[in-house]
Amino acid sequence: MPGAGSIDASKGRRDAKVAAAGVRGIRFGVHEIDLSAVSQVVDPAQTTAIAHAVLRARRLMDARTSLREAVDAVVAEVERDGLDVLTPYPTGGLAAFRPYELAAAINRLRTLRVGQQE
Repeated sequence: MPGAGSIDASKGRRDAKVAAAGVRGIRFGVHEIDLSAVSQVVDPAQTTAIAHAVLRARRLMDARTSLREAVDAVVAEVERDGLDVLTPYPTGGLAAFRPYELAAAINRLRTLRVGQQE
């Protein structure tokens, strides 16, 4: 089970700061998530959506929620309510992504800590 506390996008006093770095990566707080090997991400708007989706997935993670369950829940929310559900206000600068790209981004976060379910 992924530890929600290990997915930290805080930057200084700000709660969460995420930004796309083109299609190659995400600035996640003070950390970088390298997406250069995820060849299916082809638009910076996808990268931006994935960055916000990682934050959304973090909110769903607890000691009983697996990475797959969190990713599936975020994707279901996006399919039901649209991409604007990922941000506090509509931006219009987001593009669709697949669950695989979201899981890949979370897995590439260097601070991620994962424990086994008993």
